[in-house]
Amino acid sequence: MTKEKKNKYARFMEDAPSDEDAASLAGLIGALDVAERAMSAAAEQATSLAATHRELAEKLIPEKMEELGIAAFTTAGGTSVKVEDALHVTPKKDDREWVLDWLEKRGQAALIKRTVTAALNKGEEKNAEEIASVARGCGADVKTERKVASGTLKKYVKGLLAAGKKVPSKRLGVFQYKRAKITDRAADPVFDGE
Repeated sequence: MTKEKKNKYARFMEDAPSDEDAASLAGLIGALDVAERAMSAAAEQATSLAATHRELAEKLIPEKMEELGIAAFTTAGGTSVKVEDALHVTPKKDDREWVLDWLEKRGQAALIKRTVTAALNKGEEKNAEEIASVARGCGADVKTERKVASGTLKKYVKGLLAAGKKVPSKRLGVFQYKRAKITDRAADPVFDGE
């Protein structure tokens, strides 16, 4: 081995962690790997459980309870379930402007959140402070945006439907369905830690 190669190897050995430190680091890396794999598996399991929950709560149980002609049920173990009306309101992207106009025509403009964005050059802090009143006068490229939060729209539509009013369901993306909801749980040694 040449003297130069020996020096490089010697410097590497000086900087190398001790066997104990290397083992400690390897253990931490192993724990990180286990945590990442567990998180990935848990995320997949959560997705699967959510789909199972939705199938049971929004389809199978409400259909069975409707077939039996009951709105509430308590199992022998003490878990109570009732079926309630549920609502999902999500307009399609192509209908969003129409929905905003529809709300405004009904006197519900206050439900709409408005955003104004102005693109300024660097160093225009002073103009940024005055942007609300003089944005266009400063030569800024001003864009405005209107939108209504899905929860706000859902609450409004739910109120209209509860009052017996008709709504343009298709344009609003309204989906009405029944949902089973557990109202009282039986004791479970797995989940309650008994």
